[in-house]
Amino acid sequence: NGTCEAFPVIEIQTPEASWYDFNHRYTEGASSHLMPAPISDALTAQLQSAAIKAHQALGCRDLSRTDFIVSEDSFVVLEVNTMPGMTPTSLYPEGAMGAGVPFSSLLRRLMDAALNRPPNGPSA
Repeated sequence: NGTCEAFPVIEIQTPEASWYDFNHRYTEGASSHLMPAPISDALTAQLQSAAIKAHQALGCRDLSRTDFIVSEDSFVVLEVNTMPGMTPTSLYPEGAMGAGVPFSSLLRRLMDAALNRPPNGPSA
């Protein structure tokens, strides 16, 4: 409906001296997801605002996930993922759940947004 909502900020933790690699992403329990992230309310608001601005600036629609590198008082946008995962260990549906949107409702929202969008290609 043209509005943008930022889900709660999630901090990813991996075992010491370990990268957030394929194994940590897709193996249950290989990484920890802290939600909400243990950061200040001010930094949370800045990250959520930056995620919405990036989504809008790139012309994204329906969904995206913005990844950041965050230090104590600053951050850098790492990437905007326009096709975030929807697996049992994926961050996007986890963030939705943290915002009070169960997976089935999330899928319904995404399908409704797509079905209610006017076609933009050549008419048949």
